[in-house]
Amino acid sequence: MRSPQLIVLLLGLSLLPGISPAFVHANPSIVPVKQSSNRDGGQTIKEAEIKAMIQDIETAIKDKNIALILKHYAPFISSQLTIKTDASTEIFELNGITEHKIFLEESYKNIKSIEVLSENWDVDILANNEMAIITRERVVNITNTEGDNYIVASEAVAKVAPIDGKLRIFSIQETAEVGRRPKQ
Repeated sequence: MRSPQLIVLLLGLSLLPGISPAFVHANPSIVPVKQSSNRDGGQTIKEAEIKAMIQDIETAIKDKNIALILKHYAPFISSQLTIKTDASTEIFELNGITEHKIFLEESYKNIKSIEVLSENWDVDILANNEMAIITRERVVNITNTEGDNYIVASEAVAKVAPIDGKLRIFSIQETAEVGRRPKQ
């Protein structure tokens, strides 16, 4: 594997797969987000929309369908991925669909399999129903195409809102700790 970035890519940009609908809930205690002038006149988020988006992305990841994943990103999506290993800490910033697409394509080339070892999800729909915050903690075993195994523990936060009439992810922040597993 050329870089730990290839491991985190799939994790960070495929943030949503595997979420259980039971974790989706409205949180009235969060302060409402003010509506800006470029919004669609108060379009709100519904739990069913989030569940459908998550299921769609989960299917896209299993099928390595990058176009379907990108369909759920806002044109101006911004991601920050922090990757920690024993040797270094790297921070990657991706802006816009093109950078995300290139990053996904490179990652899929090098990942043979991913096994989810543990996962915890939380989805908070803000009190005004105009934005949702999705948090995921996850530990996975990744095998690259060369047969090397890595354990990746990550925490990610994605922000979702109706944009141009559709529910879109506009921000992802993820921190991942990567450790190489010895060959058996």
